[in-house]
Amino acid sequence: MTPHANLTALAGQAPDFSADRAEEIARDLFGIEGAPHALSGERDRNFHIAPAKGSGIILKIIDPSEDADVIDLQIACLQHIARTDPTLPVPRVIFTRDGRSRGFVKGPDGANHIAYALSFLNGELLEDIYPGEDLLNEVGSATARLGHALRGFFHKAAGRRIAWDPRQLVNLRQHVSLIAEVETRDLVERAFERFIARLPRLSDLRAQIIHHDCHPGNILIDAKAGRVTGLLDFGDMIHGPLILDLAVPAAEIRGAGMSVLDSACAVIAGYQGAVALEEA
Repeated sequence: MTPHANLTALAGQAPDFSADRAEEIARDLFGIEGAPHALSGERDRNFHIAPAKGSGIILKIIDPSEDADVIDLQIACLQHIARTDPTLPVPRVIFTRDGRSRGFVKGPDGANHIAYALSFLNGELLEDIYPGEDLLNEVGSATARLGHALRGFFHKAAGRRIAWDPRQLVNLRQHVSLIAEVETRDLVERAFERFIARLPRLSDLRAQIIHHDCHPGNILIDAKAGRVTGLLDFGDMIHGPLILDLAVPAAEIRGAGMSVLDSACAVIAGYQGAVALEEA
């Protein structure tokens, strides 16, 4: 078996459930009546169940190959945040009609699938706009609050090996050769070399369970109000250096009329304003 073979996110696929079946599950399992709208998902089948009134729920149906402990990690994390920072804009766990945080449903192939539901958050995806400096500050602040809310939270599944963890670059490096374009391949190889050389320093930094995926496609905003309205997708959580939570939005969000560096500085300033960074 190759070193990367059991890395989460390099295996699994969204199960095959129709919109009609999702509507049925939402009604029978969660007591929510509404029109189903399919949403994207790497390893989950996701639907927005939209009732005639109110925001509705996100129904998540899980691939049977997914580790049940990882699903428990996500649910337990959201319940923890609801206690430690109730005003942080993350989804809330919706309980089944009989008071459970998840249920089981049969797939078309007869397999059992975990199904759970989260509150639907309103907003516009950050990836659809170029934010100004103030909104970049807000993103940094929300990211910091998220990390702070997760302090003291522990779950055994957070020790999993996931492909998106930069500490796994040693195992993924062999695949750089698959990049056909020579200039791009050389650039990636140099980036790998620089990061791998610095890996030992990461073990000296603050570590805890982190969201690990606060990129623009997982952040909802109210552009008019200039605030973050949702932090989404807790599927890539790990126990790792806290700085990785800041690294993602700092690297991936570009502000309107701003350079990459200025955009990163605005995110970092917002983070620092909420939770003080420490010397490395």
